[in-house]
Amino acid sequence: MKKRLLFLLVLIVTGSILSAQEVDIKKLKAKIAEKSAIAKAKQGEVDAIYAEIAAMQKQIDLAAGWRFNTSGVLGFSLSGFQNWAKQANPNSKVSNITGVFKGTALLEKPKYFWRNEGNINVGWQKLVLDAEETPQDDQKYQNVADIFSLLSLFGYKITPDIAASILGQYNSSIVKNFNSPGILDIGAGATWTPHQVPNFVFTIHPLNYHIVFQKGDLETQKALGAKVYAAYFTEIYKGIKWSTDLTGFFEYGKSDPSLNEYTWNNTLSLPAFHGIGIGLGFGLRNSALESDKLQSYYNVGLSYNL
Repeated sequence: MKKRLLFLLVLIVTGSILSAQEVDIKKLKAKIAEKSAIAKAKQGEVDAIYAEIAAMQKQIDLAAGWRFNTSGVLGFSLSGFQNWAKQANPNSKVSNITGVFKGTALLEKPKYFWRNEGNINVGWQKLVLDAEETPQDDQKYQNVADIFSLLSLFGYKITPDIAASILGQYNSSIVKNFNSPGILDIGAGATWTPHQVPNFVFTIHPLNYHIVFQKGDLETQKALGAKVYAAYFTEIYKGIKWSTDLTGFFEYGKSDPSLNEYTWNNTLSLPAFHGIGIGLGFGLRNSALESDKLQSYYNVGLSYNL
């Protein structure tokens, strides 16, 4: 009998505990819902403040003159082996120098804007397979990266975010084979610069003339098509800056080889001291005129932002 009473008492106590826990869970869920509603209201206030800040910054930009920004990544590596028996070339040296540089100049007024941009990506490598036997004249740096690009975009604002625009862009190499090929785009269309997303621009020009300059026996090629351009710059977190741009051309007819192309460039910089930090440059390019495979590059080294 005592065992039954004890068992019954345990059941009553356990049920009371579970009931109390259930009540506590319901209260906690109610509090969570209440706090979530408060958080949403506060977030709305924060978003409104950021919108006011963006509007004030826009006024500052409109009142100011030209705004300039430069960024770059410089990479350097050096390695050497002497009497290293396990290597196929026991006496060898290799060194690399690479650089990615980007500069922008922006003028923005209430009725128009003018955006200019330049990109340079260059690199050299020196490989000496047998440092003791290779003549000094053969120990020279060879060009391994060579990209040069200039872009100018002018827009007349129809609305605060939409503008009628014209764009000119030139792409080639700068160290070797300048203007062979050289690619020139001239076109007109529209540009979107949403005030909610500062430092973002998106351009689409359905009327674009694409000219590919060649030297030697190759003929200059021309085509009509659509031009796309997008660029964005932001500070991700406490001095960590990301810059990206995408350009592309899509012809309306058919050429052999195809003149369709696109290029995507990225630069990421992590701060260290007075604008100097660690930087990463990365890019992709697809152009059947230049190669039947996807082209890419990357660069890691010291970065500089001004």
